Amino acid sequence: MTVENDEERRLGLAESIESLRRELAEAIAVGAERDLQFEVGEIQLQLTLTAERSKEGSGGVKFWVVDARGGLSATDTVTHTLTVPLTPRPKGGGATLTGR
Repeated sequence: MTVENDEERRLGLAESIESLRRELAEAIAVGAERDLQFEVGEIQLQLTLTAERSKEGSGGVKFWVVDARGGLSATDTVTHTLTVPLTPRPKGGGATLTGR
């Protein structure tokens, strides 16, 4: 795997949360016409991350979500597990249903 391909496959934390937001919005839209709807409670988003120190710019640390398909060996990187509790809230407030 080349460095360019590895960088193209990287997924940041913000991108991961945005992807979850899109999936949840789709579930709400699909369930809108259903007789039975589910209230969405707290979501536990669990991610496996790698940390990488930047060699340019501010020299900060960037976290990347590990691709479930693999590609990095255990000798290449150290992984960390992060659990992010998220409670969905519609723009106007109130409960989030899978279909309003």
